[in-house]
Amino acid sequence: MSSKVNPAHAQNLLKVLEKDRNLSTHLVLLLKEERESLELRQFKSYSQILARKQRTLVDLESTDCQRREIMVGMGFSGDNDGFLAFLKLIPHQWQKKFSALWEQLTESLQQCENLNKINGKILLHSQIAIDRLMGLMKGQTQQACLYTKSGRAGPTEAQRMLATA
Repeated sequence: MSSKVNPAHAQNLLKVLEKDRNLSTHLVLLLKEERESLELRQFKSYSQILARKQRTLVDLESTDCQRREIMVGMGFSGDNDGFLAFLKLIPHQWQKKFSALWEQLTESLQQCENLNKINGKILLHSQIAIDRLMGLMKGQTQQACLYTKSGRAGPTEAQRMLATA
């Protein structure tokens, strides 16, 4: 690890962090849109949101790689510990800006994770409801079922295969 940070590298990192923060904030908005679309069962708009979300995730992954490369290039690890070490070696007047960006980025990524979990649960409940309706339409009787770790219906005792030939 170097004892002094190259100002040009620090400025490149700042730009990438700003882009990361903006993309993660945009992803939060997309996940909120996705939730609303799922709750209202507007599947046409859902597919459009999904395409925009995919592009944003690709862009976010790209900037994450850039940020890690810049950090490693300066002699730090590309994780939180490396960033904290970086903060200790930059001028005091820069620390506030970098710290604020890092905090905003981590908060919005945590919010993305929470929203994504909620959307996943909504999708799971929708899938269960569709499976029930399809069973009714096919004339299948509702059988007692067990649930797997993921919350999906699994085979009942009578449906489990004990051995194969």
